[in-house]
Amino acid sequence: MQLSKQEVEVVIEDIEYLRDQWAEGATDPELRRGSAILRRLVVEKYLGHAWRAMGHEKDPKIQTTDLDFGFNGIDYAEIECALAGGALSHGVYAACMCINKGGTAPEMQDGFLERELGLSNYDSSTCAIIKGSVITRSELIKYMANVKGGVHLGSSRARKKEQEIIKRVAKLEGKFNAFNSDGLFFETLSIGQSIAKSPDVVQLVHEFRQGA
Repeated sequence: MQLSKQEVEVVIEDIEYLRDQWAEGATDPELRRGSAILRRLVVEKYLGHAWRAMGHEKDPKIQTTDLDFGFNGIDYAEIECALAGGALSHGVYAACMCINKGGTAPEMQDGFLERELGLSNYDSSTCAIIKGSVITRSELIKYMANVKGGVHLGSSRARKKEQEIIKRVAKLEGKFNAFNSDGLFFETLSIGQSIAKSPDVVQLVHEFRQGA
């Protein structure tokens, strides 16, 4: 997909909204409404389209908490519940919340808290684990946008697939409470902050504004 300058500007404005309004936290209503932005940028790949429209190749890289790398070699069946996190809220930064069976914390791989993933890999990366079952960032965003944000589903085939996602992600609701907010909302905040502050995304905004 080739974006026009006007369409790229909309992407830039969405990024600037996340950068300015979510930098130190966001209310649940703000996160609900902002989930539609995340769906557009990540799931529908508008961030990647804008990146290439500005003359770059491949995908922009997103700096994030990488549970897939951190939990490499660990049996997910032993994980009761885990959340990637990686957000600042109320002056406190929190990442990788995990409840493990047996009460012993899993031994994580070094460097998993600040890994860089291309947008497509970021989209499919793990942001939560519930009773050994993986939830990807794409799935979480779809859940938040469709269930909490009121974004309408597409075709009947898409609706069936996304209803299955909704059932899976709903199992995570209420499992974590972070800063007086459900873990699903905190993970949404983490995704928004990760996108807005990633060096490639900062560069994209700067290049567009310099050339505008």
